[in-house]
Amino acid sequence: MQVILVGHDFGGACISYVMELFPSKISKAIFIAAAMLSSGQSSLDMFSQQVVLHSIIFWTQKSGKEKRE
Repeated sequence: MQVILVGHDFGGACISYVMELFPSKISKAIFIAAAMLSSGQSSLDMFSQQVVLHSIIFWTQKSGKEKRE
């Protein structure tokens, strides 16, 4: 029996991992606005990238507001 996996947001990372573990058990994988891991990439890698990106955006916006005040 095969299954269809559906993942949203970081759930995409989970189904990516499951696809690597059990490729013969999955008929389809559906990613809805989801993260998709590259081969060898972990969820922690992706989360770390998101934290850095959000920090850069936050500090850039904060810096711009301080200059206007």
